[in-house]
Amino acid sequence: AIRAAAFTPVFFFLASICWVDGFNLQSILPSRVRRTTSPICMIDRRAALGTICTGVLFAGGFPQLGIAETEQETRYENEKFSFGLSYPSTWKKSTKPVRTHLEEVQFKKGGGTEIGIVVDPVKIESITEFGTAKEVAKRVVGVERAKDGVTSAKLIAASQTEKSGIPYYMIEYESSSSRGDKHFISKVTIVSKKLYVLTAQAKTSKFLEDEAALRAGAESFEVSAL
Repeated sequence: AIRAAAFTPVFFFLASICWVDGFNLQSILPSRVRRTTSPICMIDRRAALGTICTGVLFAGGFPQLGIAETEQETRYENEKFSFGLSYPSTWKKSTKPVRTHLEEVQFKKGGGTEIGIVVDPVKIESITEFGTAKEVAKRVVGVERAKDGVTSAKLIAASQTEKSGIPYYMIEYESSSSRGDKHFISKVTIVSKKLYVLTAQAKTSKFLEDEAALRAGAESFEVSAL
């Protein structure tokens, strides 16, 4: 097993199950939506029965915050998989030495604050085929809550946005576990049968300090139609 802290929040590859930044995103899909067979990742059908959380949803969506005026931005563009985002220039770009996804890149401030993006193949054309943003968010937090070491998980917000005709789901939640308390913001979409997941995260104690940069990075994330 790969230690969960290797890529917080609980981003690991274990026993041929693909875990996506704090939750097994593939595990919440109905059978018609599951990933194409791949040596990179297999599907755990049982996890589809994860407990549905009773967290609070804020219909107003997510606050719009920008990176502090004193902090410079760097724009990252991934030509191979047609996505890009902006992040603080002082953060460090890194990649994982062990390949568990088609593509994976991280931008780290340090101290547990970072933004990560992964790309994986699926069999569907749009994120809306998962269900609504609210339905997906509930299952995500339910799976998080059921994991070993997690004592609580609370859904904070779920909403759908759109850029250039491509729908995105925004999911925000907090989790407390033996590894610490963390705050997550995920932005998810599907383009050309590829699943794109951005996760911006920080320790709960550091979230207010880094919130502007995390939200701005998530907001700037965009995938181009292939």
